[in-house]
Amino acid sequence: MLTVAFGAARLFTGNFEASWRFVLEHGYLRCRLSRSQFNRHLQQAMPLAEGLFRWLAELWTHTGEESVFVIDSMPFAFAKTRLLRKLAIVNEQDLPVEAHLAPGSLSDTAELKNFALDLPEGSLLYGDKAYGSDYLTEDLLAQTG
Repeated sequence: MLTVAFGAARLFTGNFEASWRFVLEHGYLRCRLSRSQFNRHLQQAMPLAEGLFRWLAELWTHTGEESVFVIDSMPFAFAKTRLLRKLAIVNEQDLPVEAHLAPGSLSDTAELKNFALDLPEGSLLYGDKAYGSDYLTEDLLAQTG
């Protein structure tokens, strides 16, 4: 079930139907869940997926010789009418170490306060001008060390 969800997110731009077809055609799964069953199982599996992401993020935070990270956001459409914004901090290998979803109308710096910013001491965090346009970013980074 997580295979379908991760496949939809990574390979099919969030299209669960296309992901279902792929895993069934290639024999990764033998039967399909109804939409209702899939949604219930996905909600139950979210703590597992979040725990896995946190573990990988911790691992990826401390890989590499230099501690250089980049923060940026990307808008995307959800349910054809809603716009969301994905904000992420990635390491030098472009692996995410922290990510958040926010409403498309929310500014990048407003969502920044929800980041843990648990980066190694002496790390460099690069961002575009949206993150340097006010003192909020500077204050948040100073608080986290």
